[in-house]
Amino acid sequence: MKKYITILFMLLFAIGSVISQQKPTGKSIVEVYYFHGKMRCPTCLSIEDNAKKTVDTYFKDQKAKGLVKMIVIDIDDEKNKALVEKYEVSSSSLFVTRITGGKTFTFDMTNFAFSYSRNEPDKFITGLKDKINESLTK
Repeated sequence: MKKYITILFMLLFAIGSVISQQKPTGKSIVEVYYFHGKMRCPTCLSIEDNAKKTVDTYFKDQKAKGLVKMIVIDIDDEKNKALVEKYEVSSSSLFVTRITGGKTFTFDMTNFAFSYSRNEPDKFITGLKDKINESLTK
């Protein structure tokens, strides 16, 4: 009887090891949302331009596969009301949203964007690129 119990525990341990080494089969989808109003300052315009530049330059293949999306939303357009309410925005804002296994994780990058996009665009692009990469690998 002890032999069977030992074999059973070894078998369960082996199965558990195999399961824990398997990686998730689903891929993350990353959506970069830039919200803006009708009136936009130079910094607001730079955020949109630099976000698009980042996605188009560094995530071209992922964008073509639908894994990375750049979405620009006019908060004053009535058809966008649901998204505006969901993200609770009332002015220019930047979010990176990761969708994995049916769960959504959102990162508010608005303060970062306003701090660096216009005066330190390289820092902005690097930071956004890093956040998208991080989101894709989770």
